[in-house]
Amino acid sequence: MVATLYNKGRGISEDGNWFEDSFFIENLSKDKALFYAKKFGQLAFVHCSKNQKAELVFTKKAYL
Repeated sequence: MVATLYNKGRGISEDGNWFEDSFFIENLSKDKALFYAKKFGQLAFVHCSKNQKAELVFTKKAYL
């Protein structure tokens, strides 16, 4: 079994009036990340594989 490493994070708006706590989880597949994001009611998450650009992945189809 591979241990999952994580770090706490925080996104903050430019004006400092809004923030959102988060986790950076290493060695988590995109499929597993999608599973947990849906399970915990997230609208989206950022996923990145080694030597690749980060990707914003939505858990539901976005309606404009």
